[in-house]
Amino acid sequence: MSRLNRIAAAIGHFVLTVLGQLKRLLELTIFSSLARRIIVLNLAGLAVLVVGILFLNQWRTGLIEA
Repeated sequence: MSRLNRIAAAIGHFVLTVLGQLKRLLELTIFSSLARRIIVLNLAGLAVLVVGILFLNQWRTGLIEA
């Protein structure tokens, strides 16, 4: 059992190391601070649009039933 725990710990450490390096690489090369802000704002706008459409659809259904 101890050997399996050591193997699992080694695999977990390796995965975390690779993910950390990948995150650092993406932060340095692909997405600058400005690009991250633009993406976040675009996703927020899209979320507001989808929620608004769903809300208006429910409201319209209520009006039709009334």
